[in-house]
Amino acid sequence: MLDPHHAIALSLCFLSGSIPYGFLIPKYLKGINILERGSGNPGAANVLYEAGRLAGLLVLVLDSLKGGLPVYVIGILFPDSVLLQAACGGAAILAHCWTPFLHFKGGKAVATSMGVFFALVPLETGLTVAIFVVVVKLSGHISVGSMVGAAALPALILGTGRPNEFCILAAWAGLLILYRHIPNLKRLLANREID
Repeated sequence: MLDPHHAIALSLCFLSGSIPYGFLIPKYLKGINILERGSGNPGAANVLYEAGRLAGLLVLVLDSLKGGLPVYVIGILFPDSVLLQAACGGAAILAHCWTPFLHFKGGKAVATSMGVFFALVPLETGLTVAIFVVVVKLSGHISVGSMVGAAALPALILGTGRPNEFCILAAWAGLLILYRHIPNLKRLLANREID
């Protein structure tokens, strides 16, 4: 039976992850409905292109914090329950991708996953961010950096002695990010990717 405290923790992490900053920030700053602009995705990259650098940066930071901060707090409150920490991270990521506040539409999980994994495995996540930056510089596409980073993080965690639950979460999140980037991959193959 699920511990009531664990159930509350999972619910709060899901609620935090579901806050659609990628929709709210451009709406507040620019009066833009991001769901009707660019790729239609309420994530930091689309906000950057459609609402400007400030809006994109705010979404990146807030989407990261909404995943990372609650998971970090859960780690402090329940330090011996790595399964709960991983589950809470997964709940925040899922809620970001399919938020009930946007009729179960959402982002592609990159920034929120970054926040979650900075809370769980900061060294490996920092290395992944470095890989992301290099790939974006070389390819000219944020989507390519996101997909390479999604594949790199599980590989970096594997064999480091981190809890198996974190490795499984990283593999799951990586597959989810790749799945959410299928439209980007199709545009890349057709040489029509915008970012």
